[in-house]
Amino acid sequence: MVWELLQYGVDLGLECPQCDTDRQYQIIVYFISELDLNVQIKK
Repeated sequence: MVWELLQYGVDLGLECPQCDTDRQYQIIVYFISELDLNVQIKK
């Protein structure tokens, strides 16, 4: 689930070259942060 969201975020960034690069970075960092959080919870 989380990985699919991460992949979607990356795809969204790649498919939106006119979008702000900083915004893309924030989205990717957000997904990565969520992934780390979920991994910690599962432990």
